[in-house]
Amino acid sequence: MKKFNIKAIALALTIILVGSACENNFEEINVDPQRPTQTSESFLFTGVLAALNMTGNQWLYLNNHRAYQWSQLAASGFQDPNEIHDLGRDELWNNYYNSLRNVRELERRIQEDFDPERKVNRLAMLRIAAGYFALRATDLYGDMPYSQAGRGLTGDGSDADLRPAYDSQESIYKSVLADLEWAVDNMVTNLPAETPAGNDYLGFGANDVVYGSDVTKWVKFANALRLRYALRMSDVDQAAATAIISDVLSGTPVLPEGDEDMFAFGQDINLTTGMRYWAFQFYEGIRLGENAWNHMTDDPNPDGSGIIDPRVYVWYETNEDDEWVPMPQDPFVRDDLTGHPGNDQRRGDPTGFDFRGNYSGFNWFLIEDDEHGPQFHLTFSEVCFLRAEAYQRGFATGDAQEWYERGIRSSIERWYDHGTRNIDYVNPPATPDAATIDAFIAHPQIAYNAADGLRLIHVQRWLDLMLNPQEAWHLAKRSDLIPELTVREGDSGEARQTPTRIFYPLNEADNNEANFNAQLAKMPEGNTLTAGTWVTGN
Repeated sequence: MKKFNIKAIALALTIILVGSACENNFEEINVDPQRPTQTSESFLFTGVLAALNMTGNQWLYLNNHRAYQWSQLAASGFQDPNEIHDLGRDELWNNYYNSLRNVRELERRIQEDFDPERKVNRLAMLRIAAGYFALRATDLYGDMPYSQAGRGLTGDGSDADLRPAYDSQESIYKSVLADLEWAVDNMVTNLPAETPAGNDYLGFGANDVVYGSDVTKWVKFANALRLRYALRMSDVDQAAATAIISDVLSGTPVLPEGDEDMFAFGQDINLTTGMRYWAFQFYEGIRLGENAWNHMTDDPNPDGSGIIDPRVYVWYETNEDDEWVPMPQDPFVRDDLTGHPGNDQRRGDPTGFDFRGNYSGFNWFLIEDDEHGPQFHLTFSEVCFLRAEAYQRGFATGDAQEWYERGIRSSIERWYDHGTRNIDYVNPPATPDAATIDAFIAHPQIAYNAADGLRLIHVQRWLDLMLNPQEAWHLAKRSDLIPELTVREGDSGEARQTPTRIFYPLNEADNNEANFNAQLAKMPEGNTLTAGTWVTGN
């Protein structure tokens, strides 16, 4: 990946943040004299990519407070699972809309170019990045504005442009998946070819801070997204999903071939992980949970003798007594929780036990490093597990066991590579050798068998998403990984239903009243966490 001047990132972030949520102050924005018509297309694209990074509020309020608890990838105390702070959910919504404004402006410039064909790769990269953001957002909210959203500056000034209607999640999925297919089919990889008009094809150069305008990597990313989201919708539209999966996997698919193809933000591209450490430092309630622990051990002995998964030593650390003690998967365990494993004071004694508390926490060296430890959006190991699932379920012909095992191997190697990059890491664990990994893959609890294949694939993909809990939650919603959240005696006495979505932002009722009310009329359960979405089948 190419390095990029951090000043350009700052400028792009300024561009992307000029607007406000869901076209707030629509009329004023529509005639804004600061409209960035003179900003280069490349800087606008950097802004689109930068918006994909998770901010501190998104990490804290969406991930640490909620997604870890809902996915049961970790345990999260202090927080009632039926509540969610507005900062994280509203900030993601705002960034989505502000990003779409840049997307629409870029689309307009490309389509109005004297030779639009020379910018076909720019348009394809833009549609891939924007489509990914739209899929991430609709998986969180369900139905939401998309086709008309972000057109307050580039449309005709109509009320539809300023106050966009809500698209169904089904239509967003199918529109984005069609855009991804178009991008794969139309990107020109044989650069520097010339257009029919005799002009050079253009990319975004170094302003593409993820792939450096490497067209082949964008094609791989687009195909990997098609595979991920087609599998996600396979339970509600199997025919459409099967067609996409078959197209991606037929013949010699252009998919990521190793971790060099992963879509991730980190120091290598000067887009760090969005104050991830601040979120762990600020919120002391997150710990190693029983559900994940049970999948990573064959004996829960506190001395660690039952640990079978070598990634435990990268992801987590022992408690205040130097023992491995998971927190019960219970959102009301807060009364029993002590310590603060992510406390900033540990910088002075990072291996000390004073702040660790009674339950094992995340590895301080992993979460503390906002610069060297990337934010993984899509990796080769995930693609391996996606392929394994597609083959296991019969959507395409291939060896599910081969890709399952390749996924585990890639996951272990990647997590040790990136998880121990912190330059301040004291005595980082050594990467397991091939024999150790082979022994793990052959363990009776892990070894692939066709009868239990789908569960095994889902479990390993779920664990591999350790620092991407939102994606782990989406996987768990369509899997059998998650039992209902438990409630201690003395509370309601009933299990809590695992949420399927997050609330719409508070200001939608004011800024987009008619469309917001029309959307609520379609939701029998209202704007609730368990209202269901198209892709969850309820």
